[in-house]
Amino acid sequence: MADKPSDLVQSTLDMLILKTLALEPMHGYGIAVRFEQRCKGVFVRSAGSVFVAFQRLQVAGLITS
Repeated sequence: MADKPSDLVQSTLDMLILKTLALEPMHGYGIAVRFEQRCKGVFVRSAGSVFVAFQRLQVAGLITS
């Protein structure tokens, strides 16, 4: 369980990014567009938070650029 609400949001964002990339390789903008399509605006994240998530996943060795 997440220690604080922001951990849950980060984990959800990470999972969405990884799930999207599992379908096909794509760039950050493509991932953001896919979020909008799939979530129908329910889970809207700023470009800045998506960029931070990319960095976090890259440092963890889960994605490469």
